[in-house]
Amino acid sequence: MKTTRYALSLFVLMLAAAGIEAQVTFTDTNHTIDVRQQGQIKTVGKVRNLSIVDGRLFFHNADVLFSAPLQEGGLGRATADEQMLQVDDKMEYVVKHPQTGDYFFTKTSNKGVSQLFRLHYDETRNGKPVVSKVKLGKFSSSIEHPVFSATGDLMVFSSDDFYGFGGYDLWYSRMVDGEWQEPRNMGRRINTTGNETAPFIDNDFLYYATNSDFSSTGHDFFCTRLIATSNQSGDTVFTFPIGRSEEQRIPYPLSSLSGDYEMVTVSATQTAVFVSDRNATDQLFVSQGRMDSYLLEGDVENITTGNRLSHVRIDISLASSRNTVLFSQYNGNQGHYRLYLQPEEDYLVTFSTDNYLSNTIEVNTHRTETENLLQSVNYPILLLTFDTLRPYVYQCIHLFGSEVGTDLVNEGQQTLESVARFLQQNPQRSIEITAVYSERSNTNYNRLICTSRLEAIRNFLVKQQAPSENIELASPQTHQVLVNETEVATNAILLQFK
Repeated sequence: MKTTRYALSLFVLMLAAAGIEAQVTFTDTNHTIDVRQQGQIKTVGKVRNLSIVDGRLFFHNADVLFSAPLQEGGLGRATADEQMLQVDDKMEYVVKHPQTGDYFFTKTSNKGVSQLFRLHYDETRNGKPVVSKVKLGKFSSSIEHPVFSATGDLMVFSSDDFYGFGGYDLWYSRMVDGEWQEPRNMGRRINTTGNETAPFIDNDFLYYATNSDFSSTGHDFFCTRLIATSNQSGDTVFTFPIGRSEEQRIPYPLSSLSGDYEMVTVSATQTAVFVSDRNATDQLFVSQGRMDSYLLEGDVENITTGNRLSHVRIDISLASSRNTVLFSQYNGNQGHYRLYLQPEEDYLVTFSTDNYLSNTIEVNTHRTETENLLQSVNYPILLLTFDTLRPYVYQCIHLFGSEVGTDLVNEGQQTLESVARFLQQNPQRSIEITAVYSERSNTNYNRLICTSRLEAIRNFLVKQQAPSENIELASPQTHQVLVNETEVATNAILLQFK
């Protein structure tokens, strides 16, 4: 298994007379999503019509089209975009055609219909802007938030056309012989009786927002593969029309229990900007991290009772460098956890909480799905509370990193931290620790290593504030010691609580 992780950080937008100041601080995004708000975002009403053009983020707020440069680590100062507003001060949204370099923009007519225009800078006339209305066959309804495929011959947009399935639906039009064709509805798999709005295309995926019955509350972000593919027979790949791929809700922290309205992404820089009212008013959020992630989630439960456990600490490290914790987080009040990890990595994920033994799992985040943006895996975690009726057995290679090591590695320290917490919280309890070795090899050498290991464990527990008088070191033994009528493996540590 593998999990994908992003780091998300919020971007502060403040409207003032002098303009809009925006500053973003990113956290490390190599392995997870981390959402952090940098400050309150004060806006005037809705923030809509996000797009990325020429390395700038465009958005519409307070009846003005603003833009801010995308910079390393965030966004620069956002101001009213004079270049576009000089062309048409009613411009509400702008996007650039990926092949011709022409700009397309929308504005609302006196009849309340959002109309689409093409903006071309004529080099034969000293770069004079030339604006023309774009026709999509005989389509006369609103055209909102149009976006183009990488090839430029496919346009997707949102419209409240009468022949849709609900309020706003997603539609598409193809360019044939230099003309945009009559739009077609993207179908029931994507469109619902609610509103599907704000489409955005990045690579092979189409992102959009919806307030359908499948969303949690308000609007949520969904995505689908733009053109569905299915390998039907051997090496033959069949391609199906737009709108046939399975739609997938993008979970928290991108979607939330509040309204999440628009999102744009830049896969080259692993950056996304989205609008949400999760803090009561419309705000702009910035994320950084791969969208094609591996999502690991599940419930953490008591292995004996089946009760869900909350406030469980989760430490993530690479299997290749287990001594370094990449990041830590806690599961929710309902016992559920959700981890985003980058694909194609090997991770160690450790779950620990008071009065329970920690549980470390190996997670390989190799993606096997191609149709979905997120590969989601449900992995329930079972934790065992301390038991005084039997000893706990830990292989030395997990505690000390090798068959002959005597220094605790990170995984071993994480395991013993839970033991130290238990002894702190239960001073009436004590622990007996012994080491088990093979009698077939050099006895004196093995006993020397085992004695060093026992001392290392006791020193660590005492350093973690465990009462030293409650820690007893027993003499090392051979592997003939039995636990639950099973022979103990060679090179193991036994912990017996009393």
